[in-house]
Amino acid sequence: MSKVRYLQLNKKYNYIRPIKINNNELIRLGRKKDGGYVIAKSLLKSEILISFGVGNDWSFEKDFIKRNKNLKVFMYDYTISTIHVIYVFIKRFLFKILLFKKKFDHELKVLKKEIKNVKEYNKFINQYNIKFFKKKIANKNFFHLTKVENILSILKNKKIFLKCDIEGYEYDIINELLNYQNSFSGLCIEFHKIKENYSIFKKNINKLNKKFYIIHIHANNNSKFIKDTLPDTIEFVFLKKTEVEDKIRKKFINQLPNKKLDRPCNLSLREIGFKFLD
Repeated sequence: MSKVRYLQLNKKYNYIRPIKINNNELIRLGRKKDGGYVIAKSLLKSEILISFGVGNDWSFEKDFIKRNKNLKVFMYDYTISTIHVIYVFIKRFLFKILLFKKKFDHELKVLKKEIKNVKEYNKFINQYNIKFFKKKIANKNFFHLTKVENILSILKNKKIFLKCDIEGYEYDIINELLNYQNSFSGLCIEFHKIKENYSIFKKNINKLNKKFYIIHIHANNNSKFIKDTLPDTIEFVFLKKTEVEDKIRKKFINQLPNKKLDRPCNLSLREIGFKFLD
């Protein structure tokens, strides 16, 4: 692991402090950079995995299925398609070629790689136990938008694990998620623009803390490092309180990242860590 820059967090940040779970009860799923998450092994028993926001990486979902062959997966992302990849490429191509005079051959190889990635993705989502919806998660219904309740209302009495990475729109759906809190075995939510949304961020974490324990947090090291201030993007993993043994409920983590399981989101930047001060 790269050298870590630690944030010293006093007691006012204890609302984000994870409970302490032994490493042998944790597992990392997904690639060894952005897109991989550390969760409790007990969550692998979930009946359904719902993914809000997938982008160009489905390594987490792929690893989850490997460990639970009976898992059903529902994936939601409105940005994934070959046409979208070509559109993004053309914008980037023109920018790089005209402004930075990058070589055409290199950019063409990038395009071919991304189209191949989309084809592999299409193959992955066409498995019998996976359903993909080209929808954007929102707090209203409109064309390509869909509300959380449309999804969860038909999945009652199921043990659901949710992974949510929707680039700032998570703040719009937390209350809806809490309406179905009894359906979740656990949650993995990446919170973005924390500084800009600090008040609602803290309020949402405290709401989630009533039903769930935070078992892991990890800073996205693309965030700026500002001493004694939370990074702008943090991944949170929550476990339903009823899933946690009494003996570990009052034991808390002192320091993160987890050296055995965590990896920097950006491998070229130093990791951002947390030290909780008692």
